Amino acid sequence: MLLSFGLIAAACGDDSSSGSAATTAGGAATTAASAATTAAGAATTGAAGGSTTTVSIDPTTLTNGQGVTADTIKIGVSMDQSGPFAILAGPLKAAFDAKVAHLNDSGGVLGRKIELIYYDDKSDPAQVLQNFKKLWEQDKVLGIYVADIVGPPLDYVAKNNVPTTLLGGPPAVFSSKYPTVFPTGSITPAWNAQADYAVVNVLGMKPKTVAVTYLPYEEPVLSFIKDAWAKLGVTNVIMDPWPGGPADPCDALVLKYKNANVDYWDMHATNFLSCIPAEVKAGWSPPMGQGGPSTSSLDLSTFIGKPMADLGVIAGAPTTQADGSPVHTSPTPATQEYVDAMTKYQADFTKTHDINDWAPQLSYMAGTWFNDGIIGSAQLTGGISPEGLIQWAQTEELGPGSRRAGEEHGARLQDGERLHGLGQVDLGRRQPAAEDGPVRAGPRPADGQQRLPRSGRVLPHRDGRQVLLIVDR
Repeated sequence: MLLSFGLIAAACGDDSSSGSAATTAGGAATTAASAATTAAGAATTGAAGGSTTTVSIDPTTLTNGQGVTADTIKIGVSMDQSGPFAILAGPLKAAFDAKVAHLNDSGGVLGRKIELIYYDDKSDPAQVLQNFKKLWEQDKVLGIYVADIVGPPLDYVAKNNVPTTLLGGPPAVFSSKYPTVFPTGSITPAWNAQADYAVVNVLGMKPKTVAVTYLPYEEPVLSFIKDAWAKLGVTNVIMDPWPGGPADPCDALVLKYKNANVDYWDMHATNFLSCIPAEVKAGWSPPMGQGGPSTSSLDLSTFIGKPMADLGVIAGAPTTQADGSPVHTSPTPATQEYVDAMTKYQADFTKTHDINDWAPQLSYMAGTWFNDGIIGSAQLTGGISPEGLIQWAQTEELGPGSRRAGEEHGARLQDGERLHGLGQVDLGRRQPAAEDGPVRAGPRPADGQQRLPRSGRVLPHRDGRQVLLIVDR
């Protein structure tokens, strides 16, 4: 996942128009464009499309739960800062910090400044668990933001009712078994299915043999993944778990898929990092391409560089439509807030491949989630507390035509658990359809008009990099 994504999760493409802090045409991946509280206690929340609701709350009358005082609100963060995914830590932290700085400089949330407590988890579930215990039991935070969470930490969250938000990703975090976990992005297998649809129906590929590499947490939904490809006309689906982590050798898989005459490689999670060099070494890559949500991280793709384009890697994000055209003709208020905050507070992370990457945009959205949740808690309960935050998140209406947070996903795991989550981001756009998927497209030209390259040719970024990744869902 990232989003896991896990990351995984919903992503944003490089629809930049000009300058190092260019905006994406589709808008930042946020559920709400939020304005911080004023001294009088007025607070504003609203959907990413720009509509807002202003409420009047007297901050001095609110009760304070765990992590909250009359002046401060403590939020915990567990993030890989020195492990296999540390390459993403800089942009993720920068975006979350930018949102908090924007809120604090505007007076805080309901008169309270946000204090962040960070711990390094090295992408190790055992360390994530220790971090959660320390943040919840010792630091006594209001809630926790984490990039990725699987296994024992999820059980701890459920047992202790810890309000937790994350980028998105594996099926478990959408399950009703974990009712206090609220992903801000998409469920990974469904995102891959959307990308697969676009490979066939937008890019015109007709693969017959497809390789799918997955992580262990996707095993409950492997039949869904296989069926999705079968419905697209694929007659042979080869499914393998990833061999270790993103730094572990991938040579055996590359050789296996070469000998099996694989047409397209459906990549789940960021373990693809070691497979691209292995393909270069073998002198082979799937003739119809490869990719998925995990390959849409511009930071990761630029880390590898030009081979991503040479080997026909395809990616996806939600800020363009399946044919590569922008969803919005001009930046939404949420997009503009994101760009402005990053430019003001995190200028080192406003290059094209940073500001248009899906991961920092979802990280900024996590800060928005806390802001809106704190205000929602005050409205619903007359105070700010973990319980109020959960109550808001479980009952919040996401926007016109959407379901409540606990009902967004109608799919079910094989054990019958209902899936839940915040669903699709950027509610100012139309509800996503099955055809939303990746495209081989280049960065937006200086005139602001998106154009698709012919035959998937490589187009250079403004900073000189060459990447064939510019994207859609």
